[in-house]
Amino acid sequence: MEIKDIFQLIKAIEQTQITEFSIQIGEVKIYLKRKIDDTKSKVEDFSFQSDEKSVEEESTIPFSKNKKIIRAPMLGIFHASSFPDAEPFVKVGDIIEKSQVLCIIESMKMMNEIRSDSRGRITKIFVREGDSVEFDQPLFEIEEV
Repeated sequence: MEIKDIFQLIKAIEQTQITEFSIQIGEVKIYLKRKIDDTKSKVEDFSFQSDEKSVEEESTIPFSKNKKIIRAPMLGIFHASSFPDAEPFVKVGDIIEKSQVLCIIESMKMMNEIRSDSRGRITKIFVREGDSVEFDQPLFEIEEV
């Protein structure tokens, strides 16, 4: 392995959400570790407009037209709870607080907690336990409260 190969490897890893990486080729062993920004999720704002009355509006919980999509910050396996057979971190209808753990994405044997960046109510969960998720894939829809 030449030095230019090492630099290409580092550059490729910098463009991902990988926090730890280890490789051994012959006698050369490389271990990289980096700190990722505390922002664990990418959030997209959008407004919902409809002339029809939705089921959401008829519920007893107040309905807001301000919704956000919480997206996967990395690719990996979606876990709704911290271990099998445990209660999920969140369910549809739950009120969540800022920095609350919403799920875990397992990537390269690392468990990455995905946290909320705002207070709101879970209105939709787009993925199921064990699903493979891609970078920027919608995970949750939340309604700001």
